[in-house]
Amino acid sequence: MRKKALKVRIRMQDPYYTEKLGSYLRKHCADTIILQDGDLQDAVRDEYIITDDPAEQGTRRLALCFEDSGGSADTESISALQPADRIVDALLEMADKESAREAGDKGSAGEQLLKGQEDAAVDTDLKANRFVCVYSPQGGSGKTTFAMTFADLAARQDPDRRILYWMMEEFPEWEEYFESNSRFTMSDGIYWFLMGEKEEFGRNLERIAVRQRNGLFFIRPCRSYRDLMELTDEQIRGFTALLAEAFDLIICDMGTSWEGVNHRIVPLCGRVFLLYRDTAAGSRRLEAFLNEEENSIPGRITLIQTGGNEPALLPDAVILPRSPGLLVWEAGQRIPDKTSEYYELVREFI
Repeated sequence: MRKKALKVRIRMQDPYYTEKLGSYLRKHCADTIILQDGDLQDAVRDEYIITDDPAEQGTRRLALCFEDSGGSADTESISALQPADRIVDALLEMADKESAREAGDKGSAGEQLLKGQEDAAVDTDLKANRFVCVYSPQGGSGKTTFAMTFADLAARQDPDRRILYWMMEEFPEWEEYFESNSRFTMSDGIYWFLMGEKEEFGRNLERIAVRQRNGLFFIRPCRSYRDLMELTDEQIRGFTALLAEAFDLIICDMGTSWEGVNHRIVPLCGRVFLLYRDTAAGSRRLEAFLNEEENSIPGRITLIQTGGNEPALLPDAVILPRSPGLLVWEAGQRIPDKTSEYYELVREFI
């Protein structure tokens, strides 16, 4: 085992990430890691480098990866978007392997650092009535049209409420619907949370959450859906609790993939709107979903059939018109058509 603290130098392209990771090391790891200042061309014999350049990978270097591609099998690349204590664990484990003094100690050196995460604990007493989920196991069911109309109505009904529209899928066309000049995304919010920087999230909230013309707040979607998928159940609860502290209502526009993070967030929601198209295939797909998952959803469930076929194919489902054409262009953004019958029908759900 190592008998003295590691000397570590951070060589990252993003100065903000460097600052935060460095702050964590100084605050929680002073007995284990000595942070070296400056940017020497080469590392000295007894120090390690944390880098985000896989090409720089080699002995005594831990490469952090920000993209889905990751590193090759023969590198020490790990995901940068995870708790700082895990990054430190990986560095310490690499050092243990290199020293190879006791094979049985591999992976154990970082366990003492878990106490740092306790200081960053977020209250997980989530108030479920602050979360509204809009989901469909089938694409093209009008999920986003309904979610945007519901959100628009909620924001206009009570302008003083802070309402967040959370687009929970990789959606490069978000600029068609929302305005944001912020360089931050929901991935940055996740990073601050994982680093234990609850105050950082609050301080940057007005920069990350951009208020729209109708009063809604919008945060740019995660850079990758993987950023949410890699969170543990406990981290999901902690992060959603953080959002619940910052906003009065969060409207979750879920992706159609269930095997990711959706099945862990839906049970936290007080209201769940489930949509399906007015076809036999659409109703069967939602019915199969309900048979398997209904018991795990404690919130109030509303079934919505998009299409005019009557009676509804599923019992107790509400029928809404088809969604194409219900979002109109205004000042460069697609917004709900407030003159439509659809808009007035959705008002009944608010």
